[in-house]
Amino acid sequence: MENRRIAITGSIGSGKSVVQNIVKAMGFPVYDCDREARNIMDNDKAIIRTIAEEISATAVKEGRIDRKALSAIVFSDKDRLARLNALVHRAVIDDYRTWSRDRKISFVESAILFSSKLYQDINEIWEVKAPESLRIVRVSWRNPELSRSDIVRRIEAQKIETEAIEQSDIVRHIIVNDDSQAILPQIEALL
Repeated sequence: MENRRIAITGSIGSGKSVVQNIVKAMGFPVYDCDREARNIMDNDKAIIRTIAEEISATAVKEGRIDRKALSAIVFSDKDRLARLNALVHRAVIDDYRTWSRDRKISFVESAILFSSKLYQDINEIWEVKAPESLRIVRVSWRNPELSRSDIVRRIEAQKIETEAIEQSDIVRHIIVNDDSQAILPQIEALL
């Protein structure tokens, strides 16, 4: 039997972290792409060197990534952002492959399953969905520095991921996280 590789995905504010935390509490391993990407960028000397050489030397100070400087650089230059994403996504996917190799069932949480190409390594998608108005409230609560228009722009930017999920041939399940349907029974049914 093929190992079960399940992606937990969804738009910003949908509740991916809630589902991830429930799955972890049930004893299943979950690879958190955001956390691992930060870990790789903080500790992988080759990645740090490549960022300094190919993105900007000013993004690295005393051998460490200056996240504020790096963000300012890449979010004002699409080419540099694309190079950074390609570099980090490749490293994360390699790390995930090593991490998941001998696991019969594993989960990976990622908002950018298709743009990162991680979808190629999974065989099931659990898409967490919530109404946009609720997602905006959730994101504004956890990130009060973001304006409503900033949040809406991020939601709009992620629509390409939603479309890719819907067009994919990968087995897909919806977990509704609208504050009226219990999540745990939905997860238990999928397991």
